[in-house]
Amino acid sequence: MTELGREESTTKDDRPASGLVAEIVRLLRKKQGYTQDQLGDLIGWTGSAISAVETRAQPVSDEMLVALEPAIGEGLGVFTAALRS
Repeated sequence: MTELGREESTTKDDRPASGLVAEIVRLLRKKQGYTQDQLGDLIGWTGSAISAVETRAQPVSDEMLVALEPAIGEGLGVFTAALRS
């Protein structure tokens, strides 16, 4: 438990920025018509790894952020910006 009496999560990444990145990955992946497996193949990860990021079971790694930018970032720089947060 935290000082505020909330249970700490040991299985999910509950940081607000992580949730935003997870949602951006999901939205941009779907916009481009990729399944999780297809996106994973494109960037060198598994579909399970993409799923884990999207469901916040696993935080996105810096390496994945770098790979996502050219694959689905649409030139927006959102994944590059996430590296700095």
